[in-house]
Amino acid sequence: MTDGVQNKSFITLIGNDGCDFFSSLCGQTDEKGGSSMLKSLLNSCKGRIYVYLATKDIAEQFMQDAESEGFTFGDGVKPTEREPSDIMAINRDMTINYVGFVGHLAYQNANKIGDEPLVKIDYRDCLKSSK
Repeated sequence: MTDGVQNKSFITLIGNDGCDFFSSLCGQTDEKGGSSMLKSLLNSCKGRIYVYLATKDIAEQFMQDAESEGFTFGDGVKPTEREPSDIMAINRDMTINYVGFVGHLAYQNANKIGDEPLVKIDYRDCLKSSK
């Protein structure tokens, strides 16, 4: 995996939207004792959520975490059945998707996608916070 993104910040808050208290979301557990970090992000953040995955190990951990929380790709394929990319999007319908060329540009330069705020998460910082 190539790292074509310069990581500017752990999280970017846009206007009055975005995420509140992100660091408190890391390491949360659900009612069954499992991790619910990604679900918590969806519940606490408004707008599009892009997750930066700095290394192959972090990307693989993200895919495992997404799968354990019940996320799939839009076609129903489990996250661990596909190769990760350096930026992944998480969606409110419990799906994840790859971010293409334009999405990479948006990650580096934009604060919004359409009318929605763009929330940028660096997953390695979240993993550090959850330990």
